Amino acid sequence: MKVVYSDESGTGGDLKKEPITVVTAMLLNIDSQWIPVRDAVEGALREVYGLSDAQMAKYAIKGKTLYHKIEHGDSKAIELVTRLLRIPKQQKVPIWYGAVDRDGYYYQMENLHLRDFNYRDAIPPFRIAFEHCMNIVDGIMRAIFPDEQVLWIHDGGSLDKHAKRTLRSLRALLKEIREDDEAYPPSSPFHTPSTIRPQDLISCIADMIYFGNDQESRLLQLADVCCSTIARALRNDKVGMPYYEILRSQINNDGTRPSYENARKTVAPLRSVLAKGRAERAARAKPK
Repeated sequence: MKVVYSDESGTGGDLKKEPITVVTAMLLNIDSQWIPVRDAVEGALREVYGLSDAQMAKYAIKGKTLYHKIEHGDSKAIELVTRLLRIPKQQKVPIWYGAVDRDGYYYQMENLHLRDFNYRDAIPPFRIAFEHCMNIVDGIMRAIFPDEQVLWIHDGGSLDKHAKRTLRSLRALLKEIREDDEAYPPSSPFHTPSTIRPQDLISCIADMIYFGNDQESRLLQLADVCCSTIARALRNDKVGMPYYEILRSQINNDGTRPSYENARKTVAPLRSVLAKGRAERAARAKPK
């Protein structure tokens, strides 16, 4: 059985420090990869810091904390992050991410959509990033492992219910498409040919999203370090870029830029198009 471990970054209140919301997912075969990956993480931690069994049980790896130490020249943090980011390649663990430029998202919403909604909320960018990441992994599963299900485990926190809503929305969309196909078969004059295969209209994600405690899961801790690394790379952080290079070969959608990144360039033309459409509708509505 396949399992996904995922984590998010960039949902805090400071846009200058966290301008991009990122959700990162690692896909493993639970039978053959879980133990080797866990042991590799614990081996790196034990060897770098020389921790006893009792100390290991209490130590949780945090990507944000490690990068803060790296910024201050901490040699052990540098060694630990380097060793952790080599594990996905050593253990053949693929990684994907979804990302949203928070400032671009807020700017587009404020200028094109409802103005009385709190678009400074961190939840919408998180849901969009989570949806993008989940859709990629789900599509890969359907394409490569069509007969398998994947169990999704996300780092638990304040956004749990919104992660669940994202999966429910995906399932509702697929159900709507299936029902349309059934209501309007090829013999119907209202049939619209679809490029989507029937088997692609069922999500490979089993049951519901589960939430783990990153204080206790080395796999979620590894996902956290990967997520912090990707977030730093997406904002062209000089400290994070060398570490991203270590991880790059395992990131299947490497090079994907955050959604809404170019909103400040694209909003003005979109506003012009919308304004033109409103003017044309108003002109048609005037009595002759």
